[in-house]
Amino acid sequence: RYTLQNIIMLMAAVLAVVLLLSADVVFTGVMATCVLSCCTHMFGWMHLLNVPLNALSLIPLLLSVGLCIDYSTHVVHAFMAGRGPAEERATAALRSRAAAVANGAVSTGLSQSLLLF
Repeated sequence: RYTLQNIIMLMAAVLAVVLLLSADVVFTGVMATCVLSCCTHMFGWMHLLNVPLNALSLIPLLLSVGLCIDYSTHVVHAFMAGRGPAEERATAALRSRAAAVANGAVSTGLSQSLLLF
């Protein structure tokens, strides 16, 4: 019960900060969709692998929300700030932000690899 309550409070806090910093309801809605998609994905895997929802399984859930916001915010911001048709804006967003997002993903992966030892 408390674990689910913590996840809901985390999502509300993250989306409140996104709304505060972006001052754009549409942007916040897109980010909410990304966060809900990420949580749904994680809950689905937890169900398939019979992982109980407890304090220990909460940690990866919280980290996944943070990583989801971190990576998708860059691309969504570039897309929404772009000009032209949606396909051109998507291409421009990926071209301008892909290196930064990939760099963040690699550095996160490298830092997590230390947990193997």
